[in-house]
Amino acid sequence: MSYNNNVVVDGTMTAAADLSALQFRAVRITAANAVNQVTAATQVFAGVLQNKPTSGQSAEVAVAGTVKWEAGAAISAGAEVMCDSVGRCITAVTTGNRVCGIIKTAAGAAGEIVSVMLTGVRVLP
Repeated sequence: MSYNNNVVVDGTMTAAADLSALQFRAVRITAANAVNQVTAATQVFAGVLQNKPTSGQSAEVAVAGTVKWEAGAAISAGAEVMCDSVGRCITAVTTGNRVCGIIKTAAGAAGEIVSVMLTGVRVLP
């Protein structure tokens, strides 16, 4: 079972596009106080979207704590995770990509909502 715990949400952001189908996916800052979906593992991760905003609406972006995040594949508990090309979390393995957190509840398959402890971003060597 996935859960949120001690989540810090930045509520000052707005959706740069319709993000209503992207709850629990990674977002990036695309303009002043605006976020959009992460579309590559090398993009700068801003946090995980916690609501379902349409374009121009307030986007609740989790920036710290343990957050719900959609998995992009099966992932073992304790694995470091990064973003895939549609903002889901996957096991971090590729040099140059950004590690965003540590998965706390394992994912059996893509599409499952898991709990991830956000750790700040670091680039895989």
